[in-house]
Amino acid sequence: MVTTEMVVAREGARRAALIAGDREAMAEILADRLIWTHANGRVDTKESYLPSVSVSAFRVIDPIAQNIALLGSAAVVKSEFAMTIHPPGKEPVALRTFALGVWALGDDEVLRLTHFQSGIMG
Repeated sequence: MVTTEMVVAREGARRAALIAGDREAMAEILADRLIWTHANGRVDTKESYLPSVSVSAFRVIDPIAQNIALLGSAAVVKSEFAMTIHPPGKEPVALRTFALGVWALGDDEVLRLTHFQSGIMG
């Protein structure tokens, strides 16, 4: 059974891994069947997404709002974030984004992110 505390902890670990560019931590957080849809519409699998983590441009990912729907062995998380990204060779950019994430317990009873979709708020 998934709890709110489990989801909050895993979301925090996901944000920390992105900011740190920690590919190993993200590999443990993401489900093998991951579908990650970026704000620009590009879609990644776990295999295609992980190489980008080590060159992450994320500097700040602060949650503004988070709504968690518990569904037994899964959870859906609707979030809003204040972010700062700093792409190599460019100026830092502040963004306000939203995201929808689906977390599910695997056969090993570990909560992993199976689906993620984000967008930029205007």
